[in-house]
Amino acid sequence: MRVLGLCVSGLVIAAGLTLAVPGGAQSPDPSYGLVTVTVTPARVAIGEPFEVRVRARVPKAAALRFPETPAAGGIIEPLDPRVIEDGPPGDVLDQTAVYRFVAWEPGTHTPLIAPVSVRIAARVREYTTSSGQVEVTSALPADSASQTPRGAREPLPIPGRGWQYGLVGLIALVSAWWYVRQRRQLRRAAAPAAIDAWADALGSFDALDRLALAASGERGRHMLGYVDAFREYLARRFPGMPTDADGFVAAIGATPFPVPVAQVADLFSRDAAVRFAARPVTADEATSTASAVRDFAAKIQLAWEAQQRAAARPERPKRR
Repeated sequence: MRVLGLCVSGLVIAAGLTLAVPGGAQSPDPSYGLVTVTVTPARVAIGEPFEVRVRARVPKAAALRFPETPAAGGIIEPLDPRVIEDGPPGDVLDQTAVYRFVAWEPGTHTPLIAPVSVRIAARVREYTTSSGQVEVTSALPADSASQTPRGAREPLPIPGRGWQYGLVGLIALVSAWWYVRQRRQLRRAAAPAAIDAWADALGSFDALDRLALAASGERGRHMLGYVDAFREYLARRFPGMPTDADGFVAAIGATPFPVPVAQVADLFSRDAAVRFAARPVTADEATSTASAVRDFAAKIQLAWEAQQRAAARPERPKRR
């Protein structure tokens, strides 16, 4: 009984739909509904977009499937993906697929769109969509066919050889300027910049104190940061002195710097244990290491400054 009711309802709806059939409508199967195709506008210029609207009104029990947007290429090309619009609510399923195209040649053309598929139960019907046509006009003026194109201009006369010599001289002048400029830049890059190793070391120590790594639980990082700043200071203050643990301890032992060699060796040993063996560091150890590093660097800086003053002092004449 339910199937019979659906069939009767479909017949009634189809009969109602066939009362008003616009241009481009397909001959409907009374049990499936109606599919119409309209083109807006019907007359366009080359490169001007137009719409093809495929409207289907079928029973609500039907499964309606519109074709996808055609592939690009050819005289007519799609501009946008297909858009499905729902019609007003009612006793039928009313949907419209909107396709936007553009044409590249004048004449009357038919957009190639695949058929619309309507399925009810196990039966399928397909409706062609080739009834919509568009007239494409040329973008040129109507009287352009009678116009004769202007002839080609004569080639520019070739000047004498003087411009060639001038061009070679200009290239040589620019090349010389570029060479001199590059040489100056290389000399500036090679010139040693003034190094204030002690000021930079103090800045690094102060930055580590502001981070407060030891107070936040990063005691190992606090200790390693101080040792790294100390190594950087030594490398910049004494470029010829090795900064590895064994090499520096051996080198500092042969200098007059007022730093106990055993304490510096112990500092580097504890640093290696924390850095490579992940040995835990207590809060007191992190604080005492930072203080010791500052003390070592200050003593070395004072000794270095004393040496510089002594070297700059003029020698006194020997008494006879």
